[in-house]
Amino acid sequence: MNLKNFINKCCFYGFTVVFLFNSMAMCAVEAKFGVVNHQFILENSPYERDYRKRMQKELDLRHEKITKMQQILKTKYDALQRDKDILSESDCFKIENEFEKLQTDIQKMAEQFDLEMRQKDIEEIQLLQTIFTEAIQEIALKERIDFIIPQHMTLFHAEHLDLTDMVRNQLDERYMDLNKKTNL
Repeated sequence: MNLKNFINKCCFYGFTVVFLFNSMAMCAVEAKFGVVNHQFILENSPYERDYRKRMQKELDLRHEKITKMQQILKTKYDALQRDKDILSESDCFKIENEFEKLQTDIQKMAEQFDLEMRQKDIEEIQLLQTIFTEAIQEIALKERIDFIIPQHMTLFHAEHLDLTDMVRNQLDERYMDLNKKTNL
């Protein structure tokens, strides 16, 4: 490639970039922005509170079951320690095997429960994200907002751009409507 072609290409790309930046700057002047504190809304959402209550009930039930199994395990262990001098070798071996099986069952149950809880958390977060996104899109259309940016992505924003309360109210309304429909 010769120097003249190189200069022509540089000029072409340079003018294209300048044109794009000018076009973007003109659009930005006309664009309407909003900012949302995503984390605050999700943490204070009625959906999230209900989910945590449901999970706490399930956690309590599972914890109770594991605790009962651990008590049985401790009872068997104590009996083995107490009676191992008077038990035959085969009886000791049998009780030790039961003890080990029960230990393994408790460990598997705890691991399965952990896995299920993590999966439910992922599903719930995805559902909340969907509900949250739909609420934001509805507000953006109603208020004719072009861009809504998460608050943590901004260095500064004017107070009038904050849509957090509006989105939270929208989510609360949706939640109440959903509860009215499910309670009928």
